[in-house]
Amino acid sequence: MPPVLLARALTTLDHISAGRLTVGLGLGWSVDEYEAVGVPQRRRGTHSEEVLDVLEAVWLTDLVEHRGARFHIAPSTILPKPVQCPRPPILLAAYTPAGLDRVARRADGWTPAGLPVDAVAPMFAVARDLAAGYGRDPDTIELVVRANTKITPEPLGRDRPASGDRSTRSAQTSTTPAPLAPTRSSSTCSPPPAAPASCSSWPPP
Repeated sequence: MPPVLLARALTTLDHISAGRLTVGLGLGWSVDEYEAVGVPQRRRGTHSEEVLDVLEAVWLTDLVEHRGARFHIAPSTILPKPVQCPRPPILLAAYTPAGLDRVARRADGWTPAGLPVDAVAPMFAVARDLAAGYGRDPDTIELVVRANTKITPEPLGRDRPASGDRSTRSAQTSTTPAPLAPTRSSSTCSPPPAAPASCSSWPPP
């Protein structure tokens, strides 16, 4: 999906959820998936940086304009803006040093999946340290872990194996918080539809 359309679709979700949207993005790993959509897998990190640039341009500026390696937006007014200001929080999946660096520079949190439990804490510590190096408060970087689980008809008990037997039904699930009003440091706001307030203070100092 082109990032302008992605930004608009996510804005719609932010409005219908009353400002409770959290955006989770990842680069993927499957060569087949990249070939299916006609996008080269090489330089995917650079491509993701530009996608983030476009999302923030659409969400944070009144007159949206972007000139990049892959995408071009002529000066345009794109409304509505998200309910959350300066924008919905963005979580990034990352496993490489470059990916964790991107989390530290540009994301509100890290969302790993499929990692050994023992690997999560040290990798998150790296992201926090990098964020501090960029002048950000590392305590503002969230950790949201996606668990790959085995669903069984009955509880397995304390002596359950590390992974279910072949008769179990596999599923990928995400931990989902209970529906609550926004409580993040970025306050919820509703700028006038005809003249949205510019979120020029983003990113934070």
